[in-house]
Amino acid sequence: MLFKYVHFLALLIVLTATAVLSKGSAIECGPAVGGARCGLNTCCSVAGFCGTTSAHCGTGCQPGYGSCVVPTAPSCDASKKSATNGRRVGYWQVQQVHDDACDVVLPADIDRAGMTHLLLAFAHFDLKTFDVIPANATDERYYAEFTALKSDSLQTWIAVGGGAFGGAKWSAMARNATSRTAFVSSLKDFMDKYSFQGVDLDWEFPDRSGSDAQNFVALAKEIKDTIRCGISTAVPSDWGSVKGFDIDGLSNYLDFFNFMGYDIHGWGIDEGSDRTKVTYGADIRDIAVELLPLWANATQAGQVNLGVPYYGRGYTLSNYSCTIKGCKASGPSKSGKCTPDPSGVMTLGDLATVIKE
Repeated sequence: MLFKYVHFLALLIVLTATAVLSKGSAIECGPAVGGARCGLNTCCSVAGFCGTTSAHCGTGCQPGYGSCVVPTAPSCDASKKSATNGRRVGYWQVQQVHDDACDVVLPADIDRAGMTHLLLAFAHFDLKTFDVIPANATDERYYAEFTALKSDSLQTWIAVGGGAFGGAKWSAMARNATSRTAFVSSLKDFMDKYSFQGVDLDWEFPDRSGSDAQNFVALAKEIKDTIRCGISTAVPSDWGSVKGFDIDGLSNYLDFFNFMGYDIHGWGIDEGSDRTKVTYGADIRDIAVELLPLWANATQAGQVNLGVPYYGRGYTLSNYSCTIKGCKASGPSKSGKCTPDPSGVMTLGDLATVIKE
C-alpha cells in the first residue's frame, strides 16, 4: 500500500503558533528604540522584544510599552455551537480550473452546505491605473456562474490580491488618497458589473516597518463609505507578519478576519533540521498559540474565522515503521495525480483517491 511508503498527515482546524521572535531579531520596543510600543498590545520584554509568553510578560515586561499580561483565549457559549454565530466562509480558487489535471471544481460543483460566504480567489489590480482586473484573462467566464450561487443565506464575494500577488503592489496603491480612490472607484464598478456582494482584501502582507498599517485602515474606511459592502481580510498566523496589521483600526470597518490557520508546518514550509521532521501543517495547538496576539489585542473572537486547509502536505519517511509526528523524513511525499506541482501537496480529491486505492 502507498501508506507503507508515504505518510500523509491528518488535517486539523488550526488555532496558531508562537509569538516569540527569532534569534537575532532587532530590538523593537521600549526606550532603546524611541519608546515604541508593541503591536497588538503584546508584551515588551526587558530585552526589548515583543511577544505573548511569560518570558515577555509579567515580571519580565517593560510597563507602558504594551500589556504585561500573558493573554488567554476567550471562551464562548457552547450551546450556540459557533463562535461566529453560524458564519462559515470558503475560498474558491479559480486558478485550479486552469492548473489541475483532474478533479477540477467548477462553481456549480462547490459543496455549499452550511456556507454563508463564498469568496472567489483572486482578482488583481493594475499597478499603474489601480483598476481591478481578473487575475487571468479567462477567469471572467466563471464570474456569472459563481455569483449565481448567491441566495438569502449565501453571499458571493471577490477576493483581491493573494500570496502570489505580493504586498508591494498594495503598499504602492494604498499609500496616498488619489490611488486609493482610483482603486475603490474601480472596485465598485467591478463588483457592480459582476454582481459581487463583498470584497476580501487579501494583502499578503502589510510592511510593519512603514505606514502600511494606517494606509490599510484608510483604504478599508473608504471602501466602507463608498461601496457600503461586506469587507474582510486574510490575517497571517505568524507573528512576524501579523504585526503589520492595525487589527483595532480595521475592525471598525471589516465584517470579519480570515485567519490563515494552515501551512504552519510541512515540507516546503519549515527550514533546516525541521524540514525533514514529520509535523502537522494545521495543528490546533499551534493555532491556539498563534492566536494569542489577537487576544492580547482584545480582538472580538466573533470577528475571527479559523482557516481549514482542504489539502495536505506529506512526507516520504526515512523509516517506514515510524509514522507519527517527530519521525524523520527523507523528502516530500509524491504529488497527487491532480496536483502534480508542488511536490508533497495533495488536494482533498487526491487524498480521497489514495485512501480508496
